Amino acid sequence: MKRTWITLMALLLCAIPTIVNGQTDEARQGETLPELADAYPGVILIRGNPDTNQIALTFDDGPDPRFTETVLNTLEDYGVQATFFVIGERAEANPDYIRRIQEEGHELGNHTLTHPNLTDLTADQMQTEIEQTDEIIEQLVGYRPHSFARRMA
Repeated sequence: MKRTWITLMALLLCAIPTIVNGQTDEARQGETLPELADAYPGVILIRGNPDTNQIALTFDDGPDPRFTETVLNTLEDYGVQATFFVIGERAEANPDYIRRIQEEGHELGNHTLTHPNLTDLTADQMQTEIEQTDEIIEQLVGYRPHSFARRMA
């Protein structure tokens, strides 16, 4: 099944200090999301194919025992797929939800290990947050996620 994902995430482009096309993050600060999407096609997506009449549904900060089961049951009732950006510590504490998300055909994404404000971390600390969450997800479902969403302040 072909999916069109509308993804509003800055990925590592806005979170990790790097040099891209000879410009530092500071030099890119004024770029708009559409400009970044043009510069990085296939990495930053802000709209899908308007002819398909589809949207992307995402959930962040879980799994949360207070809400995740209800969300999954509702999605199942309506035959809707979503992407769940999970926090590594919560995924590790709630492995049954992670397995259910995967088994029901939803996509899993990385939302860091502890949900820090990434602008307060060093590049090494950010890398650790992302890599440890990737490892937890891989241990639970057998693959590393392809999507990353940073915490929005």
